[in-house]
Amino acid sequence: MKKVRIWYRERRKRWYGEYWLHGKRIAKAFSSKREANLWKCFMSYTLNYENWQGVTGLRWVDAIHLYFLAKEAQDIADGTRFQIENTFKHFDKAITIGNTEQLCQQHIELYIRTRMETVGNRSVNKDLENLRAFHNWLVKNHYNNQSITWTMLKTINRPFIPPTTDQLISLFNYAKACPSLYARMVLALALGVRRSAVESITLLPDADCRIDLDTGIVYLLEIKTKEIIAKRLGDKALQKIIDYISTLPDKNTRLFSDVWDGKVRQEWEKGRKKAGLPNFHFHHLRNMSVSLLADKGESSMVLQKHLGHKNIKTTEGYAGIGIGTEKRLVSVLDDVIGGL
Repeated sequence: MKKVRIWYRERRKRWYGEYWLHGKRIAKAFSSKREANLWKCFMSYTLNYENWQGVTGLRWVDAIHLYFLAKEAQDIADGTRFQIENTFKHFDKAITIGNTEQLCQQHIELYIRTRMETVGNRSVNKDLENLRAFHNWLVKNHYNNQSITWTMLKTINRPFIPPTTDQLISLFNYAKACPSLYARMVLALALGVRRSAVESITLLPDADCRIDLDTGIVYLLEIKTKEIIAKRLGDKALQKIIDYISTLPDKNTRLFSDVWDGKVRQEWEKGRKKAGLPNFHFHHLRNMSVSLLADKGESSMVLQKHLGHKNIKTTEGYAGIGIGTEKRLVSVLDDVIGGL
């Protein structure tokens, strides 16, 4: 049986843990005794799972803490971590569980009923996916042995309906009153990226996320994958960004130093309402980017590459059919039927 040891170093004011595996010493430092004990418990079960056939429950809050430590080792994105934390927050608010052994089918069903009172089926399904991953982790590490059936709720796929050309022009015209918002919109539409990626751009020439004003290549941080991606701006879009940069103070190191949740968002809300698009979100500019390309006859593979999707079905959900295109299709089919 492999042993895991923890100890405290007075001189360094830190806790340490160690174990031996295949003749190699594995050591780790901790900021508190609680973290050290949790790690010792977790590693003891992990290293000796062949000798362990039963289930030892763990305090619910300690299990969640250990789960996030395991996730950090996988280098999950900040957005993913936020979603998982949000799931646990709502679950703990609706269900009281003291020990991981107690988690069962009835708790999940009660949570679904409670959560459906405040949010839609898509949000509930996201929570279920996070809870299912957590339950699988509990079972794998012998903290729970309950058999739970995870049935996702039915959802309605609402296709993206692009705004008309006049509405899109109006939206951008209203945004010109706030140069920071206008530049964000230009980049989002031209590159087909998320707002978080646009806001990651800096003005430092050696930074990972930057704009090469000579070539028009933009290097951005993709938040979901934590990868640096390169996209090229067209001459007209690049000139708009250059004009915006010329208005910034020399001391600025970021392309957008103002935060979204402030004046920028207020201007966005006012602009979309004036343009007659009250339900048009900033993320829809990413949809609009591929919708315009699709309307010009670009293939699905080109659209998929433009958005960086791994699944073509995801891309198909992004690209909507404009009203003008729909009318043209109806007219073409109507002419054919008229001659029958």
